[in-house]
Amino acid sequence: MASTGGTGNVSWSVTAGALPAGWSLSSTGLLSGVATTDGNYSFTIQARDSANPPQTAQVQYTLLIAEPLTITSSPTFSSACVNRPYSFTVTTSGGIPPIQFSFFTTQLWVAINLNQATGTFSGTSNVTGTFTGSLGASDGAQPPSGSSQTISLTVVNCP
Repeated sequence: MASTGGTGNVSWSVTAGALPAGWSLSSTGLLSGVATTDGNYSFTIQARDSANPPQTAQVQYTLLIAEPLTITSSPTFSSACVNRPYSFTVTTSGGIPPIQFSFFTTQLWVAINLNQATGTFSGTSNVTGTFTGSLGASDGAQPPSGSSQTISLTVVNCP
């Protein structure tokens, strides 16, 4: 933290709310630490000079702490059966909703498409084989966090 103006030394304190768990504010204005608990935090930091009477200035902060977005699904999807409906939903952890999904491939891909809002691949393939592409996920944070992985889907003849 930094201040301008005032007289003499400046001391810093949290006067309302609470810092995220794992963070601390020194009396010299150093905000440090690693947040240990996800959540919404609102707190007020005050700077106070050494004049008599002291001058003070306060600023309120509101922030959201969240784990980075990670795709947790296996990159090898469960097999699909040719000419049968298929559905697979990608799973993630962390991030700030909404999560948006993307898919890209330079190879031939089957008629099993991604719903970008839900992360569900669904459809019916009329060909067999193993198909690969790049799956991405990004969250609603500003700036967004993201995750990606190369995925594969095998379509087989089922009894």
